[in-house]
Amino acid sequence: MFKGALLVVVTLIASALLVLAATRGAELFRHGTHNAAADFQEQLARDIRGADVNENGIRDDVEQWIDGRFTERPHDRQAFLQVAADYQSVLLTTGKPEASRRSLLRLSESLRCVRHLSGSGVDEEIARFKAVVLDTDLRVRAWLKASERMERSGIAAESNSSASSCRFVM
Repeated sequence: MFKGALLVVVTLIASALLVLAATRGAELFRHGTHNAAADFQEQLARDIRGADVNENGIRDDVEQWIDGRFTERPHDRQAFLQVAADYQSVLLTTGKPEASRRSLLRLSESLRCVRHLSGSGVDEEIARFKAVVLDTDLRVRAWLKASERMERSGIAAESNSSASSCRFVM
């Protein structure tokens, strides 16, 4: 009985500490200094950015997926690496309207390149790829924000294809 009561007390104390920490964190963010908000924004960007050991602008997990998927199709690999870098740029610039618009335009061009190289059936491949890129709630929310900006700005969807949209040597 004593062990059960002790467990309840420890659980209540732990819960109270968690609530206090969460409340204090939210209060610091709402009423805190510029540094608290800047730290929050920096952490947010790191969470969206993910690991990029070779610093090529593409998350390592996304790059590994592309490398494993397109071993026999080097041009498709290059095109999807181009799209990956542009998706990453879009996600990281959602709070900066002009940079976000430029990133969205580049992404649209990159998707034209993929469509040019891959032909029919590419929509399923792009959907699979998008699921790899937008693999967290935070990344999905950043993408939705960027998509809204794309619609408001009148940026054309990537429906047609063009070799000139590929930014690599074929």
